[in-house]
Amino acid sequence: MGTLRLLLAISVLLKHVRGCHYAMTGGATSVETFFIISGFLIAMILDVKYNKPGQLWLFYSNRALRIYSTYWLILIGVALMQVAAHCAVHQSVIDLWLHNAARLGPEGVWYLAVTNVVIVGQDLALFMSLGHHGLHWSAAFWHSSPVVPTFMLIPPAWSLSLELTFYAISPWILRQRTRWIAAILGLSVAIRIVLWFAGFRADPWSYRFFPNEISLFLAGALAYRHIYRRASLHKPSKKTRWFAFGMIPAVVLYPVYSHSHGLFFSTTKVLYLVYAVTAIPMLFRITGGLAWDRRLGELSYPLYLCHFSIVQALDHFALHVSLLVRISAAIVVSCGVAWVCVVVLERPLDHFRQSRVRRSLSASTTDARNRIAERWTSSVPLPVADEAPERGPAVEPAPDSEPA
Repeated sequence: MGTLRLLLAISVLLKHVRGCHYAMTGGATSVETFFIISGFLIAMILDVKYNKPGQLWLFYSNRALRIYSTYWLILIGVALMQVAAHCAVHQSVIDLWLHNAARLGPEGVWYLAVTNVVIVGQDLALFMSLGHHGLHWSAAFWHSSPVVPTFMLIPPAWSLSLELTFYAISPWILRQRTRWIAAILGLSVAIRIVLWFAGFRADPWSYRFFPNEISLFLAGALAYRHIYRRASLHKPSKKTRWFAFGMIPAVVLYPVYSHSHGLFFSTTKVLYLVYAVTAIPMLFRITGGLAWDRRLGELSYPLYLCHFSIVQALDHFALHVSLLVRISAAIVVSCGVAWVCVVVLERPLDHFRQSRVRRSLSASTTDARNRIAERWTSSVPLPVADEAPERGPAVEPAPDSEPA
């Protein structure tokens, strides 16, 4: 599934290249596919890796390490790029802040500054406009001048705010019975339908409103529970493999068969999302053990974060260059930066995160064995002073490490 994730990240990149009219699944559909994948993977790790009592903090802290370490590294790099752009051409996010500081007011400045660092709340900027007396709620943020998300150093990071919201509630929701998860999913779809008929169909309501998007996270989670776990009992057939690998052309050829223009309730888009929910578990089942596919997937997250500033720089300084050259340069440079992030930061941190899980599982196993031993010994009569038992209960020592 790593290849699919990388293709989705490149689709978002292509959507942001000025003049590019073929962006595969583009921005909205790619992000919503990522939501399905996230729901699937979080359901899996909660079921397989964080399934022991007392692991809630471990789950949250490991998720935070995964998200924030790369985000902050790229945030520092983007900030340095913006300082350079400010010094060179006076066209940067810094200049945008300086020109609009009075309109933002202290509250607006603090909100934007804090959300740039902590991520949480960046999605709210998509429901705000900038007036003459600060920020105010708006159903159409595009009518603002400038639009509020342009004050973010990494504009695509709004989707991480939705991801973090889902992470926060997932341990409680995803351990419920299927009917309760399905009920929340149905409620989310009902909210989307009501908003649709109320006229809230376009961006940001089409794919950035969490009460709408939680249905996609939960669809991915149910796909893990009812498709992946059952399919793992059988060897994938040839038809299953063709069905699963069909996700790749479904992403690449999306503009050929779909003209949803970002709207959710388009027949082709709904069918694509239903197909993604059913195909992603099978694709992971088939490709989960492929090292090269996993390596490609590692690039998707840092590429998603770093590409926007790289595309902006190329669009500004190399706009006279052909579109194909700019697209190629954006993909190559973004993949290069992503690879550096993976090698320098993500892989070492991943080893640390997995070691924390192994220690937790080892400690849980030791505690369980000790509790069994205590119950065993409490049922054995104590010997008298001059009498010792021939054989006491032996407690087997826990191994140093167990698979996570």
